[in-house]
Amino acid sequence: MVKVLAETKALKFLDKRRKWLLVGALLAVAAVFPFCVQSSYLVHVANLALYYSIVAVSLDIVAGFLGEISFGHAGFIAVGAYTTTILNMRVLPDSWISFWIALLAGGLLAALAGVVVGIPAMRISGQYFFVVTMGFGEIIRFILLNWQSVTNGAFGITSIPSPSIGNFVFTERFHYYYLFLVILLLMIITISFLRYSYIGRAWIAIREDELAAEAMGIRLTYYKVLAFSISSFFAGIGGGLLGSYLNFLAPSNFLALESIMILVMVLLGGSGLIYGALFGAFLMTGFNEVLRPFEQYRMLIIGVLMMVLMFLKPRGLLGRE
Repeated sequence: MVKVLAETKALKFLDKRRKWLLVGALLAVAAVFPFCVQSSYLVHVANLALYYSIVAVSLDIVAGFLGEISFGHAGFIAVGAYTTTILNMRVLPDSWISFWIALLAGGLLAALAGVVVGIPAMRISGQYFFVVTMGFGEIIRFILLNWQSVTNGAFGITSIPSPSIGNFVFTERFHYYYLFLVILLLMIITISFLRYSYIGRAWIAIREDELAAEAMGIRLTYYKVLAFSISSFFAGIGGGLLGSYLNFLAPSNFLALESIMILVMVLLGGSGLIYGALFGAFLMTGFNEVLRPFEQYRMLIIGVLMMVLMFLKPRGLLGRE
């Protein structure tokens, strides 16, 4: 018996060691990637993949940890993007720190929107929940289209300034690559800490059985709204980074289709798994670029592949059966 226990502990140690070695290898590859490719286009694709990783991991808090499917994530991204841009360009003084204050404010306002939507939405579930979240996303897009004095309507906001730290300005694509990468790593560390804390265990308990979780003393509405607000906060941060990277924002960037694509990324890799959302984001970003010559049939192809995936791997490519 002692021998079996010792072997089990040894196997667990080896598994952890392999995991950390893999993480270290991936970080090393990510750190040198811009210097290993000569194509600015590939760095741009990597930047998009990192951005989608940020918003996909943020959605996984609700869709994976909590088990609620949201179709309005683009709305929270839009709140963060427009808040960051408007504050930075029109409200805050012209200083390098203005962008970072505006970025934090954008994330906080998106989190507040998450609370406002989450309190009534979290009292329902299933198809009613994702109808409410989709409605929120469309309301935000409608506001962006019609509040022209602030958002410039369908024409969008152009010439968005690049962020800076002191005298260093993020002007090149590989500058943004490292900015996205650092934000993503900080976000993964934070969410991983939450995942294995009491809060994360409460989320998992609610996902598995709400009645049993409530009987154990877990306050359902509180933890659901908390998950929704944290998810929205990180989505808003992602939106603020996107606006500065593209130097342009318009309501067309935040269609309902964008929310669906982000959800597909989460489901593709495996919901409830941080690395699953990362894998799905990178895979779908690359797949979108490969299918760009077939723009008219791209969503049809993606839809067919998702149907096949749901039959063959209902828990995602990296999910456990």
